[in-house]
Amino acid sequence: MIHEQYNLGFIFNQLPNLLAKGMNCFTSESDLLVKLARELRQDHSITHDKSIFRKIRNSEANDELTNELVEFLDFNGKMIPTTPIKEIDFKTVGAWFLVDSMVNGFKANRQYRSETRNNYFDFIHAHCELEQTLISELLHHKDVTQINSNLQNWLLTKITFPEPSVEERASYVSNLTMYVCALIELGLEALSETDVNSILNKVLPRHEITKQGLLIHSSEILLEKIKAAWAKDYYGKEKISWEQLYRDILTAQAKDEALINKYPKYAEIDVIDPDTKAIKKRFQRWRAGDLFTLEDFRVYLAILRLPYKDSKQNLGLECYFLVNIFTYVQSDLIKNGIHPRDIADLFSRYPEYKDLVNSRFNEFKLSGVLTP
Repeated sequence: MIHEQYNLGFIFNQLPNLLAKGMNCFTSESDLLVKLARELRQDHSITHDKSIFRKIRNSEANDELTNELVEFLDFNGKMIPTTPIKEIDFKTVGAWFLVDSMVNGFKANRQYRSETRNNYFDFIHAHCELEQTLISELLHHKDVTQINSNLQNWLLTKITFPEPSVEERASYVSNLTMYVCALIELGLEALSETDVNSILNKVLPRHEITKQGLLIHSSEILLEKIKAAWAKDYYGKEKISWEQLYRDILTAQAKDEALINKYPKYAEIDVIDPDTKAIKKRFQRWRAGDLFTLEDFRVYLAILRLPYKDSKQNLGLECYFLVNIFTYVQSDLIKNGIHPRDIADLFSRYPEYKDLVNSRFNEFKLSGVLTP
């Protein structure tokens, strides 16, 4: 039901898909709508068995079903503000429309009003205007070679349309991912009004010949950082074994009353000699590229430092969201035949994109104009 056109773009190409992978909080479109319905209607008895969601799963999308869904979700009374761009030709709609609508919603919320935040929202809106302009020009001139210069200007990406090579496609995908993630990190800094504090600079993938040429995903780098920090802070050591980390996590779970109240199975953990086989398999999957969920982070990682009952308020999507996006794209590039060494080289440029976004933002604050 979500029109594929909402994934189109140059800088924001496939952005809704990337954001969905990053959040990793729903398994399908119908699952997303079920969870959205529960929140909007404040009714957690709503299940996937409801007829409207069965129709969606069966791909029975049509205008009648769309109207039924809008009415059921009560969007008429709770619709997010749409883009302020006027006179929109539907042919020029892309991912930018969803981004602009979201930004406009933030701007309408007094909680997010400050000079820094307004500058950031205007900066993103300028990107949305740019995206619409680029799409309009492509539709008008019908010259796909325009894409080459546009992507070179805005994403520092060399690509040759209409027939880009596999390597050029990989470069484009990784570069737009890094640029968008840098925009999101900038937003997190603006919303919290803090200095630059990039988690992604610390979890860039690497290629290790000693591991049979395998790529070490960003997810595994994050876990390594967590283990190293725990070794330093708790043991006063440079490193500890994975086995020791697993035992410490299990011990923390077994002693957390709020966690046990929600998941009684954790009361059965033997704190003297815990069985680490299951948690080891879970970590192996993450280290191999599986994506995190917020609940994963609360139960298996934050539990070392935060009681389960406190982590819901103290942790947000930012603790794993961007790492998931990096990991997902890295895994996808591997599936498409890109060598792990090349993937590591591509993502090693993230600091460059972080600096590029910050530089453009600083210039935008002075001039009010988005420039390459």
